[in-house]
Order: sequence, then C-alpha cells, then structure tokens
Amino acid sequence: MRKMIVLAGALMAMAGVAASVAAQDKAAIVKKRQDTMKQQAANLKYIANFAKGVGGDQADAGYKVDELQFISGKLLSLFPPGTSSADLPDAKTYAKPEIWTDYAEFKTIPPKVADLETALGDAVRKGDKRAILVAIGNLGKNGCGACHSKFREKMPQQ
Repeated sequence: MRKMIVLAGALMAMAGVAASVAAQDKAAIVKKRQDTMKQQAANLKYIANFAKGVGGDQADAGYKVDELQFISGKLLSLFPPGTSSADLPDAKTYAKPEIWTDYAEFKTIPPKVADLETALGDAVRKGDKRAILVAIGNLGKNGCGACHSKFREKMPQQ
C-alpha cells in the first residue's frame, strides 16, 4: 500500500511538472507572438517613414515588405489553442478566446493580410509614396484591424 501511495505521489508530481512545462511553452509562444507583432509594426513604421520622406530607402522598404509577407504566412502558427487571455491571464496576452471559437473566420484574415501586403509591395517597388501610404492605411484597417477589432482584447493604456 505504501508503494502505491508513493507511486501516486510521484505521478502527481510529474503531472504538475508537465503542466508547468506546458504553461512555460505557452508563455513562450505568447512572447514569440508579441515579438512578431512588434516586428510587423516596426517594419510598417520603416516603410511609412520612407514614404513620408523622413528616413529609409526604397530597397530597404522593399525588404521590410518581404519580411511582412514572410510573417503573414506564419501568423496562424502563432495562435495555438490554449494561448488566449482566458487561458493564460499571467502571460499578458490579449488574444481573445473568440479566436478559437470563431476559428473559421479568424483563419480567413492572414490571406487577406497577404493580399494587402502584396499591394503594399507593388507600391514600394514603384516608388509611389502616396500609394504606399494608402496601402499602409488599407493594411492597417482591413488587415491588422480586421483581426485586432474582433479578436484582440483592449490593451491597457501605457
């Protein structure tokens, strides 16, 4: 009987460690997701600065569009189940649970983002600064905004 109790205790301890590791993995995924979104914002800022004539150059702006397009192909992988604000309140994630309850709608957004990034890339390659700013606005409203308006919690004021 004593061995059974020790074995049960050991199994419970291992389960606790496994749950802790899973939580750490999920927290790492959330951090990667947030870092990726920050990279997208930095790329868009660089491209906008180029279009406004306050920094950057056309070749690097094109490279930033390429990075955005690469990222948009990976966006869905940054949202595995169990990484919502309800699942991980201590991870400071703003991903609403609706991502997974309305996943059919959620997964339609990255292809739209990719199309909008293609339009942005076309404008950058042409060097049409007005068209670049229009494309950035369209991407923000109908790409990033399509997701953030429905599937992202409001962030606290900084």
